[in-house]
Amino acid sequence: MIADSKVRLREKRLADATVDYVWKIDPELNQLDAAPLLSISFQQYLSEYTRELRYPPPTRKRFAIETLDGKHIGNCTYYGIDKAKGEAELGIMIGDRNYWDKG
Repeated sequence: MIADSKVRLREKRLADATVDYVWKIDPELNQLDAAPLLSISFQQYLSEYTRELRYPPPTRKRFAIETLDGKHIGNCTYYGIDKAKGEAELGIMIGDRNYWDKG
């Protein structure tokens, strides 16, 4: 876990699946996140989510962003990991609109 004065990053867990699904089917969030709009059922998503938690891909690492009191408000992912070059890309998405523009 990584924490600062406002939020902390923690490992993803199965309990995050519901809110992550809601964010992934939201057209505005997907446009801002440059991600395709999810078009599968929650049950299909949950199955894939569970599999990824058990067998995480070696080229991506996902974290939940939560408030200091434990509210899951977004996600942070590093991906495109190239160990040989020591490089990766970073994505940050605040899905809970109540926490937008808060710094």
